Amino acid sequence: MCAYGNVYLADLIQKGIPASFRHYDEKFAPQNTILTLDYPIFIDLIEYQGIDCIDRYVRSIVEEQRFLSKFGEDYVRKVLRDYCADYEELPENIAGIVFENVIKHLLVGKKLTDRLLETDLQNICEQGHQEDFMKRATDFAEAFFQQYFAEHQNTF
Repeated sequence: MCAYGNVYLADLIQKGIPASFRHYDEKFAPQNTILTLDYPIFIDLIEYQGIDCIDRYVRSIVEEQRFLSKFGEDYVRKVLRDYCADYEELPENIAGIVFENVIKHLLVGKKLTDRLLETDLQNICEQGHQEDFMKRATDFAEAFFQQYFAEHQNTF
């Protein structure tokens, strides 16, 4: 697993997950989640407790890692740095930031290695309310996930 310099993700990977397994009491307190879940993910875990919650949380992190690894560490760090100069201290989901960047590139028809210009972002904002534009964005997102993550869609 790679934290890409993000302290929230690093803390989760290096401290949070290992500590939760060291202190988990399956016999007397299986409902206790222990893990604070400080790093945000995209699935709702409200109905889960204990090891079920930890399991789904860790699976989500693993899927994010699989997604991010498709781009390489240098690319992910560049996208994060472009998003926020202090991304290391950013309490946001980094896979979401990268995914948004990918979708924006697809919408304006640029390679992922090309820098998005202010005019590109304005174009996205201006067209964002149009139904066909929203359908294109949705289609891109669905095609992207289908191409790269179809084999993992039932892991949650």
